[in-house]
Amino acid sequence: MSKNFNDISSLHENELRERLKEARIELIKLKGQAAMASSQKDVAKIKNLKKTISRINSLLKK
Repeated sequence: MSKNFNDISSLHENELRERLKEARIELIKLKGQAAMASSQKDVAKIKNLKKTISRINSLLKK
């Protein structure tokens, strides 16, 4: 799901809200997987998802 800022900044508000919803669901799933078997790959994905969520929130506040 990880998108560059340029990719998500060109999306419409409704699309941003949908991406935000998808990212939050994926983050919850990854956190559950990481709790069972802590993998560096999972940690990196979680970090990237948090950044993506933050970027989308920033765009929605404008």
